[in-house]
Amino acid sequence: FEEAERLGVLLNVVDDRTRCGFIAPSIVERGSVTLAISTGGASPALARKLRESLADSAELQWADMASVMAEARKRVREIGVKVDPRHWQCCLTPALLELAQTGHEVEALESLVSCLLEEHTGGRCTGVSPRLPAAVQAAS
Repeated sequence: FEEAERLGVLLNVVDDRTRCGFIAPSIVERGSVTLAISTGGASPALARKLRESLADSAELQWADMASVMAEARKRVREIGVKVDPRHWQCCLTPALLELAQTGHEVEALESLVSCLLEEHTGGRCTGVSPRLPAAVQAAS
């Protein structure tokens, strides 16, 4: 460790975090979404178990929405509207995910943008305003 430090060489001592110049997390990738899992050296086996579990997780299917969400975010920004992050969550429905997964990304995009810009959530989320309060918009 001391020699590596002196020579400016990265070193990873997996079971001793104080002697690590970097970490080697367990990686889960789906499309453009990457999850990195680390146990801080406590248990590489646990990191692997979590990676394997997450790779098959139904929740990771939402990664299939990444390109649709990126384009929706771009469109909303171009319009100049600041959407409350909670409203984004209201608009992410299983039906929207299915559109994206079945090759109907344009339809999914139009549906998402429409939902993000509409004033009423159709009962999806109660008490969530689509827009950030004016004071927050002005500050950001």
